[in-house]
Amino acid sequence: MREFVGLIDHPERPCTEARDIAAGDLAARRVKLAELLSLEASLAAFVCSCDTACAGGPVAGCAILDDRALPAGQSRLAPPGACRAPDAG
Repeated sequence: MREFVGLIDHPERPCTEARDIAAGDLAARRVKLAELLSLEASLAAFVCSCDTACAGGPVAGCAILDDRALPAGQSRLAPPGACRAPDAG
């Protein structure tokens, strides 16, 4: 917002500067959105794995905790889409 306000204080500057500021902000928000969507998918897989593998059992057999102990990239959680909410209808 400071950058936009700075442009208002200098009306002789080209409006493409405002577009460039907005484009940069959009790109940054898209990166954050992608990160959030990835986190959402991971959390959904955690919930699904718990529901299908160990729900109600002791923490010692928790699929989520077991998966978190694995090296990065070696997840054994349910793949995306394996657990779907029932269709409303």
